[in-house]
Amino acid sequence: MTTIDVLTYASGYDYVVFERFVGSLNDTGFIGNIYIIIKECDREKIQLLQSNHSNVHELIDNFEKKTAVHNHRFFVKQHFLKTGIFTSTHLLLCDFRDVLFQKNIENYTYDSSVDIYGFLEGITIERDQKHNSRWIK
Repeated sequence: MTTIDVLTYASGYDYVVFERFVGSLNDTGFIGNIYIIIKECDREKIQLLQSNHSNVHELIDNFEKKTAVHNHRFFVKQHFLKTGIFTSTHLLLCDFRDVLFQKNIENYTYDSSVDIYGFLEGITIERDQKHNSRWIK
């Protein structure tokens, strides 16, 4: 059976952004663990989230930034990956703010001989394609 843990980094967002991410994932029928790396200042938001979603777990980022702010999350994720706290057969590393789930990621068939999967959704709004797809191409 495929089990998936989700690991993401979120700090400084309004509660509604936390609820949107977790709610969209759980609304698909997802039952795995959702690990959200936060700063101490976001702890109240996570506690509220946990009261509504039992599969949410907090990880505290108390590391000094030794890189540019936009790269910091990758080093923090790397730290937690080395801890061995994840017990699932698969781990989804994803962005937080701009991710909404439409299907349960546990319902896909995963090939055990493949080490890494990448997901990319096509740009569907035609008027945005010329502005939002150049960097992908």
